[in-house]
Amino acid sequence: MSIIHLPIRAVLIVVCGFLSGCWQWECDPPMPALLRNLQATGGWWSQGCPPPEDFLRHSLKEGVSPELTRRLRARFPPESDGAAMERYLLAEGFQISSPCGERAPSVRRAQFHQEGCPYPMNAKIAWERAEDGKLAWIKGHVFYKYP
Repeated sequence: MSIIHLPIRAVLIVVCGFLSGCWQWECDPPMPALLRNLQATGGWWSQGCPPPEDFLRHSLKEGVSPELTRRLRARFPPESDGAAMERYLLAEGFQISSPCGERAPSVRRAQFHQEGCPYPMNAKIAWERAEDGKLAWIKGHVFYKYP
């Protein structure tokens, strides 16, 4: 088989592999311990926001990662200090935002996003902080980007 028959992408990957620094195998940022060995989940992700009415009429499953959610709840059970959890997530490399705005102002989200490696991980965590600063609920979502 001649090289002409190989897909262009395969040729580029092979050529790139021989060039120093062309392919970065280390993900940036590195994977924090909280996210190691997690499986990706299918389904839609609400970001913790109340879902639109049309989603409620369908039998679509929310793509919550049972493993990530379990880890988070073990470390920060309901009624624990929401500010302490936010400090922890910031230290682990997450960015924190408020995705729902006026619809649900007490819902917060943290996102971890990798780049520079063959299958970078994206993880999202949503939670609600009650008026007293305590966690009402928490859930996580994990997916990997394919090249």
